[in-house]
Amino acid sequence: MKPPRVAIDVSAGLHEGAGNARYVRELIHALLALPEPPVLLPYATAGPIDIETPSWLLGLGRKELRWRDRAWRALSLSSQITGIPLRKLLPEADLVHATNSIVPRLGGSPSVITVQDITFVSHPEAHSRLSRFHLRRMVPRACRRARLVIVPSRATAEELARRCGVDPSKMRVVPDGYDAARFTPRPGQDDAAALARYGIRAPYLLFLGTLEPRKNLLRLLDAFALLREQGLRHRLVLAGGLGWGYQPVLDRLATGEDGSVLRAGRVADRDLPALYRRAAALVYPSLFEGFGLPVLEAMACGTPVVTSNTSSLPEVAGNAALTVPPEDVPALAEAMHAVLTDEGVARRLRAEGPVRAMRFTWRETARGTAAVYQEAISLGTR
Repeated sequence: MKPPRVAIDVSAGLHEGAGNARYVRELIHALLALPEPPVLLPYATAGPIDIETPSWLLGLGRKELRWRDRAWRALSLSSQITGIPLRKLLPEADLVHATNSIVPRLGGSPSVITVQDITFVSHPEAHSRLSRFHLRRMVPRACRRARLVIVPSRATAEELARRCGVDPSKMRVVPDGYDAARFTPRPGQDDAAALARYGIRAPYLLFLGTLEPRKNLLRLLDAFALLREQGLRHRLVLAGGLGWGYQPVLDRLATGEDGSVLRAGRVADRDLPALYRRAAALVYPSLFEGFGLPVLEAMACGTPVVTSNTSSLPEVAGNAALTVPPEDVPALAEAMHAVLTDEGVARRLRAEGPVRAMRFTWRETARGTAAVYQEAISLGTR
């Protein structure tokens, strides 16, 4: 069978540094490593290249659109609403894969769309007004016109069907993955140097993610304060870039004077395994996640994990993490206390985490995505 030619949006992999960037970069890398890879024809919005963009991705070549992200979003939404197709703006291919939910009308050309989460509906407070306006109008339209929709979890599929009316028969669950060569319990030679680059000293609890409302950081800080009152001397490291709506978190941190919370800022991708491995635990009390890569990566490194019992997070964590209601500050503090003081609990999580993580790899993500490509193309021949 001839490999499909796929026009794929790599904008997030070039211009961003958070979870969707990781998804795009790792997916493309794994797709190209398949025994019979699809022919990928990248395209991207204009804008500055993220400093961590791998050279192999830049070397693929791409069709650069004339518009930056916000303008492309507006143009794509206008196309979806007016019915004017913009297919000629994208590379010629058998299929278009919109990796970040943004795609214009394509006329009769088939498309696959990835929807990582629908927090713009389920947790509107976690998005800016402009983001809510756009995504609420774009995503349902794009999903209705796509041949198939990729989601990373059953929770996202159920929410997308219930809240956006997307036909469940069109959705395919293809979980995200982790790099088993990098995220491992085995210590790395540069682990100590990596921590030193961010001024991190053990023992510490780690949060990793963009600072934004849905990450639930104010409650995490409340729970951590309870631990300090109980005499625990661990520090809390907040690692991740600033998203939006972060000012209340910065204001809270500004009131602290004991140095127990360190905002490390955005962490280079190469340093992530070290931060996970050296942490006493990862604490990830997010209100809603489409998947939750930090939970998976921390488990792969043998780091005990405390996370939320909502959305997709239990699907990722299974029984290899402690899960609590994200709104329950005392429960969150109790779980954190358990992994720090109960060696039996910590030992079990350190042992079960890597085993659980082995269920999710980028190779499997690529295989599942390639199967969706073939299915979407075949639907047009029936």
